[in-house]
Amino acid sequence: PTTLDNSGILNFAGGHSNTADAEDITVIEPDLEVLKTVEVGGDGDADGDAGDSVTYTIIIQHTGDSETDAFDVTFADHIPDEITGLSMSVVDENNDDVTADFDLSGNDVSMGAPIDMPETRTFTITVTGTLAADVVPSQSISNTASVQWQSLDDTHNQNGSVNERTGAGGDNNYSDSDSADITITSVTVAKSLVDTEISDDAQNPDLIDEAGVNERLEVIIGEEATYEVVITMPEGNMDGATLVDDLDAGLAIQRIDVVTPTGDLASTIALDNVTYTTEMIGGHQRVTFALGDLTNGDDNGGAETLTLRYTVLVLNDDGNNSGDTLNNSAQFNFTGGSSNVDSAEDITVIEPVISTVKTINGVAEPGESSVEVGDVVKYTVVLTNTGNAAAYEVTALDTLAPGTSYFTDGTHLPSASAGGIGITDNGDGTILITSGADGWDLAEGASVTITYFAQVGAAYFDSTYGTTAANLVNSVDADWSSNDDTTSLTSSGLDRIYDDGANGHHYTVDGTQDDDPAVFNINYDGSIGDTVFFDADHSGDLSAGDTGITNLGVTLTADV
Repeated sequence: PTTLDNSGILNFAGGHSNTADAEDITVIEPDLEVLKTVEVGGDGDADGDAGDSVTYTIIIQHTGDSETDAFDVTFADHIPDEITGLSMSVVDENNDDVTADFDLSGNDVSMGAPIDMPETRTFTITVTGTLAADVVPSQSISNTASVQWQSLDDTHNQNGSVNERTGAGGDNNYSDSDSADITITSVTVAKSLVDTEISDDAQNPDLIDEAGVNERLEVIIGEEATYEVVITMPEGNMDGATLVDDLDAGLAIQRIDVVTPTGDLASTIALDNVTYTTEMIGGHQRVTFALGDLTNGDDNGGAETLTLRYTVLVLNDDGNNSGDTLNNSAQFNFTGGSSNVDSAEDITVIEPVISTVKTINGVAEPGESSVEVGDVVKYTVVLTNTGNAAAYEVTALDTLAPGTSYFTDGTHLPSASAGGIGITDNGDGTILITSGADGWDLAEGASVTITYFAQVGAAYFDSTYGTTAANLVNSVDADWSSNDDTTSLTSSGLDRIYDDGANGHHYTVDGTQDDDPAVFNINYDGSIGDTVFFDADHSGDLSAGDTGITNLGVTLTADV
């Protein structure tokens, strides 16, 4: 409080009186406050959606610092237009109904006329209504109640003069206000991985040695993954609605599987015929699902959901390799707002890798220390899947050593440790080794051992191959694919073919571990020099007493 004082003295020619001092006076002031709260839906908080009840409670009272009555009190509050069907009641400190002293005109609440408020006077105003149908999720609805008052009764002769303190501003600070905010419930999205196309061995009954499993969170090249997004929508309008999904590089959408709304959720488009567009953003695919203008008009006090289920493909791109993790994230957007961003579980790329070991098991003729014309050699090839995914359609191409050819008869038969074997002589020095219609299917860690035969032909002695002993090399190269031939993706060319880019396939590298050579040595039994002689001493060699024979021709013949 401010204390005021004054004193007086009489001055005259040649002197003055004593100083007279009256009692101090203390300035006292009225101090009001307005307190405003809001409850939505009757559950004690300020969050809700269209159709929910709204209750504003506004209290006008003296503060603890107030020291006197307040005069000509006025009050104003514009209830937001998003609140409809308003009604009002007012009670005083005695809980007497004084609603008649207040006015509700449209959405404006005020006192019917200025009211004087003694220090004990209190007004409690209750305004109820309903959130309108066109409120927007995440919208914030704010409003402010304000009160002003004056220091003098209107009967005072200074009332209305510049000497009276009011709430006009500046030093006239007799005013107070308070706000209450309503938040419309937000749209939320929850994204999950429903399943991947190959998630257990039961889908691969032909796998040899099913030691490895393509699990739910693992994908091979060309495999599909299905995702689900559940959009939870409060009651109200969501115009221009879209769901945007940013796929990691290496994923591409294939189709929408199903769209399921609940309750009275409606759209300006047919929700059973939702379409999408795609665009490349920074190397990854962005998918935008057009959902139209959505309205949740089901006034049941709860949200509704829109569920989208769709399928994406793991692309046969150079950037997709074993150990890579792939993900995507989705967000719901509409005019004036958006949801949270949510991601599903990561999926990890796994790949098959075929490693080849080839050995030559010596000659097929017992007792021989070297390979001669007509001999048959035996090859053993072990194909092992050293990757972390099943390998399908595993075959091998053997480039035979010069002067040799594929050989089989009643006692020299090709064999395989599993699945049977088929060998095709391509007629160009190569043979294709396969099983059944399209090759072996090898689970992670599985292997197949193959044996077959080749024969050394007389053609080796042709000038093409030289005239000295030599090492003969042949090599075998394996090819395979990432997907079983029972899936639709294989026939459409969307899986990965590991064949070093042969036949125009996109993926051009399958490593060097699938290529292994085998070597054998061939020696000649003898040679013919440039002298024909009579061996007089029967030594077997040309010696001093031997006589040369001239003008003689020699013809060599051999059985092959």
